Amino acid sequence: MNCPQKMTDWETTTTNAKPTASGTIIIGSTKASEKETLRKPSVKKITKGPKRLTVTFNKMKNSGKVFYKIQYSTKKNFKKATKTLKVSAKKTKVIIKKLRGNKKYYVRIRAYQTKKINGKNKKVYSVWTKVKAVKTKK
Repeated sequence: MNCPQKMTDWETTTTNAKPTASGTIIIGSTKASEKETLRKPSVKKITKGPKRLTVTFNKMKNSGKVFYKIQYSTKKNFKKATKTLKVSAKKTKVIIKKLRGNKKYYVRIRAYQTKKINGKNKKVYSVWTKVKAVKTKK
């Protein structure tokens, strides 16, 4: 085991780097797109109905014009059987229709906004919310 003899042999550095939306810390980065993130939206409730789901979420305040993506799937990891809905900035309630009855669906939401970064319009995304599981009625 190669341990230093004294505590003074350990090197420590401090930095003002902040974690990105994925949790990774970028040190020495100059890209503005890596530093731009949005807050995560919150889901108020998901109501189940016959072959449909109603998703209600809170509007993000003080963020300008923010759009939302609602993703739903029959798989918990969202790898297969996934659909994504784009929602306008004015809506806070979405009805997902044409689902299978008595089937478990997983739902998550994220916000996005178009910002001008380095002279180009780029979409800046928030992280996905926690996955909520809901079973539809027959």
